[in-house]
Amino acid sequence: MAPTQTVVQFAIKSLGSVQTDFKADDKYQKCVCWAPHGMFFVTGGADGHIRTWSFPSMELMYDIEAHAKEIDDLIISPLGNRIISLSRDCKASVWKASDGSRICDLLWNGVKPEAVKSYRYRACRFGFINSDPSKSCMYTLHIPHVQSKKPQPNYITKWNPLTMKPEKAVSTGEDVLSALGISHNGHFLAVGTMSGSVGIYTTFNLQKLVWLKDVHGIFVTGLSFVPMTRTTRALVGDLDTAVLSISADKRISIVGVDKQGEYPSFLMFFGALLIIIVIFVFLAAIGLEL
Repeated sequence: MAPTQTVVQFAIKSLGSVQTDFKADDKYQKCVCWAPHGMFFVTGGADGHIRTWSFPSMELMYDIEAHAKEIDDLIISPLGNRIISLSRDCKASVWKASDGSRICDLLWNGVKPEAVKSYRYRACRFGFINSDPSKSCMYTLHIPHVQSKKPQPNYITKWNPLTMKPEKAVSTGEDVLSALGISHNGHFLAVGTMSGSVGIYTTFNLQKLVWLKDVHGIFVTGLSFVPMTRTTRALVGDLDTAVLSISADKRISIVGVDKQGEYPSFLMFFGALLIIIVIFVFLAAIGLEL
């Protein structure tokens, strides 16, 4: 008997449309990001402008002439009060979401000062701290944009979202990064590469947990973590986390992290007892009495 299949269908209806890019030639929208409360969204594209639109009226709230080249990525902070933009002009800027005024530019220090200009920002995401939406960290990807005979490393950077200063940067290797994702609880970070590889890291110390090569036949275009609920665990297994990756090869893949091994309670008890015995023996050996 064939297994029962469940088919889910979505009825999608257009609620409205607006033109979001006005470059004279080859105009296109490259990124869009919704505010956490859903009251507005921002768009960026070939003309380097950030445009903020109210929802559901789809009216333009303001237009920022933000960058000299196309915008690669846009993200809104979890509190909805800041917009971060990354561009192919090698700059990353922070803007007030209320009126579009500039707060500051991000200054990266992950490599030697003379090498900073050979890198550009590729992606940016926020992640919660201990699943608390009021507390977060920011993460960016950095890729080389200057051709070199010797391949250059790529980097993940963790930022303090209050001071907008980098706290830690780690190299991911020479495979050029193309996508970034953060888990719903903020504990894990995933990256995709131009060769189709996928890696998963912890967010608190940027330690690599998994790196799988050739998950896709071509560059990874998007990453989304699977919410680890009872239903999803029944599908993907009892994992610590799992991430969905999509690619220009028209495939969807799942990469997971197995649960870390846990010691049985009786072993922990005997381990603690052994430590106590060792302490008593040591004190007796040096002539101390309790």
